[in-house]
Amino acid sequence: MKKILSLFLVMSLLAGIGLVVAETNNQGAEGNVVANFNIIFNPQILNFDNLAPGESDSLANTIIGTTSNLEITLIQVAPNIGTIFNENNVMFSNDDVAFVSAASFVAAPISIPAQGEFDFFVQMNIPVGTLSGPYAGTITYTVMEDVV
Repeated sequence: MKKILSLFLVMSLLAGIGLVVAETNNQGAEGNVVANFNIIFNPQILNFDNLAPGESDSLANTIIGTTSNLEITLIQVAPNIGTIFNENNVMFSNDDVAFVSAASFVAAPISIPAQGEFDFFVQMNIPVGTLSGPYAGTITYTVMEDVV
């Protein structure tokens, strides 16, 4: 009996029977779906030039779609130089008459057909009391492919 018990213990150790410590690890995974569309701005940069406090200027702007039907779902305005280039002073219009905020302008998504254009106007308002100096900012358009 001793031989059988000894043989069982040796076989158990050789076979790996016994306490096994296991550890679970997670691996993150991420990627990016590359857009197969693009938009082109005309003009590339909106140059409002020199404006005095209390003045406004509007510039015609065109977004040109390329290969797909597009929807502009969000427009954001952010200052780069100075503080006046913001959602309160940069306004948008379809007709160069009635200007509204960026949020109101895209309250319903703006559709641009493939190879199509969207013409609109951007207005810069300089509040009374603004100190002289340079100002600049960025208008960010969130564009989605309109899959039909």
